[in-house]
Amino acid sequence: MDSILKFPVIPESIYIEYRKLKKTPVSNHETFKKLITGLVKDAKGNGTLASKLAKLILFDWKNYINHPAIYKEKSTASALENRIALLGHGNTSDALPKKDPLISTLLTKKEYDKLPLEVQAKICSNFREKGDAIFYDSKLNSSYKVSIKSLISDNKEINFGALEFASIIRGILPDEFLALGERRSKINKTIGKREYEIGRGSRQQLGEFFDYIKADGKWKIFLERWKIVFSGIFKEDVIIYIKEHEKLKLYLISNKSFVESVYNSLVDTKDGYSNMIINRWEGNSIRVDRDLLIKHVDFKVEESFDNFFDENNIKIKMQEMENLKYKKLLQD
Repeated sequence: MDSILKFPVIPESIYIEYRKLKKTPVSNHETFKKLITGLVKDAKGNGTLASKLAKLILFDWKNYINHPAIYKEKSTASALENRIALLGHGNTSDALPKKDPLISTLLTKKEYDKLPLEVQAKICSNFREKGDAIFYDSKLNSSYKVSIKSLISDNKEINFGALEFASIIRGILPDEFLALGERRSKINKTIGKREYEIGRGSRQQLGEFFDYIKADGKWKIFLERWKIVFSGIFKEDVIIYIKEHEKLKLYLISNKSFVESVYNSLVDTKDGYSNMIINRWEGNSIRVDRDLLIKHVDFKVEESFDNFFDENNIKIKMQEMENLKYKKLLQD
């Protein structure tokens, strides 16, 4: 059984040296793809400084972030965010001040005029919490945000927080629905001969909720509200990283694809709600089906780590370094 290699497995200086060598600052969707494509290509090569550095970086990902002994710990998520930010000349959002934006920077006047003021304020505060890594382009005076979702292979759900349920329904449905999922786990309603057991805790309960809105004649206005609120809050690309010890699995979905895929899965219900990307809605977080969302990615890497480096060779060198450090510490 592999022994756990304690962090830092690979020094931060390796990442900085690779960044200096490649000069690939991330500023948008395409430059992020270029960064990862280059890292993978370099790791498959041999003999160059870039290839040596890339191999060590992916060795670090496998034996720290993806190691079964610790990959369930929250620290591995922040470790991945730090590494991606470092490679792309960016910062993690935790290292930057957070401030509510103006609603006019998130939505058009035509869009936000359709929303209650309370909902407008909530969109701004929810948006503030989005994004895990931010890359600033000084030439264009713009920033590129990505949300990084890392999870183990057995986890089939992805949590997307900071989406208040009340913002979607306020002013559309009676106020009793505002307590749904908070103080009340379900609400029973009847329209005609049909009874609805409405909730947010499962795909089935959400399906009942959406069917009730349709039967109540509010579906069109609900979808319009959903589209405005969701696109106002979610404006970053999404990276999905699956922590599998033997494979590098990284997926990138553009903001446009993410917003549209979630919306279209609500609209297209010809197969019931089996194709709906949202599984449930807990508190102010939606839980989405990982495999359904991955179908809409724009870029992916799925490769065995064996394609990138000789693990035993690197471990031997690291053990030699440890022995040297030990002898050095014992010297007078």
